[in-house]
Amino acid sequence: MTDEPEPPRPTLRRFRRPLLATSGIVLGPFLLYGLFVLVGMWPVNRGFRSDPKGVAIYVASSPVHTDLVLPIRRGDWDWSERFPADTFPESIDWATHYAIGWGDRGFYLDTPTWNDLKASTAVKALCMPSGTVIHVQATIDPEGSEGYTRIDLPEEAYRHLCDAIADGLSADAEPIAGESYGDYDNFYPAKGSYSALYTCNSWAGDKLKHAGVCVPMWTPLPGSTTWYVESPEAKE
Repeated sequence: MTDEPEPPRPTLRRFRRPLLATSGIVLGPFLLYGLFVLVGMWPVNRGFRSDPKGVAIYVASSPVHTDLVLPIRRGDWDWSERFPADTFPESIDWATHYAIGWGDRGFYLDTPTWNDLKASTAVKALCMPSGTVIHVQATIDPEGSEGYTRIDLPEEAYRHLCDAIADGLSADAEPIAGESYGDYDNFYPAKGSYSALYTCNSWAGDKLKHAGVCVPMWTPLPGSTTWYVESPEAKE
C-alpha cells in the first residue's frame, strides 16, 4: 500500500510565518516607539504653579514643530544682546518677541515651506543624528492667536528658561550668512544632535522642564509639550 501524497498547504498558510516575521521587523520599531511615547507621558514638575504677575511666554505648536515665544526684553534679560536687531535682513524695530526654535540643520535650511520637503531630507533628519541650528523669528505678542499656548512663568523660572536656551547656542553665535526664510528671521549654529529620539519638540519640552514647568517626561511629538499646561482662561 503506497502512501498518499500530502496535499499542498494553502498558499496563505505557507507564507504566514515569513509574513509575520516581516511584519514584526517593519512594525516592531514603530510599536516600540509608541510604547516609549506612552511611558514618556508621565508628568514631571507636577508641583509647578503659574504666576499671573510673572512673565507670559507662549508655546507655538504646528503639526510637526514647536517654538517658544519670549519677550525680547524682560527685567535683566535682553535677547537682543544675543540676537541683535541689526543682524536681521530688515529692521525689526516693531518686534516685541522672538519665536525661538531648534532643529535639524539640513531640514531647517533646506525646507523653508512644506512644498520644499523631500522624503530624503526627512528620513535623514529622523534616522541619522545630525547637526542642528536655532531659528529666531522676530514677531509681536501672540496673545489670543490660534496655535499658541500661554504660560505665566515666575521670574526665576523665566531666567532658568532663558539660561537653558542660551546654553544651547554654539560658541560662535553669529547668524548663518545668507540663510533665512524672510526678512525678519535668522539661523544660528546650535549644540546637540537631532534624531527621532530627540526632536524639536523634545528640545522645547526640555527647556520648559528646566524652567520647572509641568511637562511630560519625554516630548518627541508636536503638541506634547503642553499636555499638562492649564490655560489662563481655565483658571479664571
